[in-house]
Amino acid sequence: MTATANSPPVRVIDNLGDYQVRLDFAEEIARVLESLPDHAVAGLGSVVLRVTSSLTSKESKTVVRSGTRRAAPAITNGTYSHGSSTRQPAIQLFVDNIVSERPAWVVRVPILRYEIVNRVLCHELGHHIQALQKPGRPQSEAEARRLGARLMRRSFARRHPLLLPLVKAALWLRGLSRAS
Repeated sequence: MTATANSPPVRVIDNLGDYQVRLDFAEEIARVLESLPDHAVAGLGSVVLRVTSSLTSKESKTVVRSGTRRAAPAITNGTYSHGSSTRQPAIQLFVDNIVSERPAWVVRVPILRYEIVNRVLCHELGHHIQALQKPGRPQSEAEARRLGARLMRRSFARRHPLLLPLVKAALWLRGLSRAS
């Protein structure tokens, strides 16, 4: 759990209840947070792991804006909540939605398991960075996606430095195959 010089560490809160998953999401998120640069998590209060069935009726009726689209939290992978004078910003990750989008075998492969958590968390951190850089301005999904992708690359490079040349070569080859 990362902390900057002036801020407390980001708390990872496990509110999964009886939901069973083959991956320790709290531990994986703590690893991702440790691999991210301090500016990405500065001011973030917590990352809350939830299941969509735990949403209250009021929460399930609220609408989350996703660019120009609107969606219920029950169908999203995560949400970013802006801070206020009484609470710090927080990220909620809906574990059942994240896991249900991928085949079961993906959770068993460590590097792919890391990617599952990293992708969603970094996207929501992209919203957090936007809120810090441009307070009071509307959030852009495209900008959050761009910032999240940059954070993912940095995090991957810090956690798997020996695999980085292999991944870059694979991406280059994929680009060649698409061009032809």
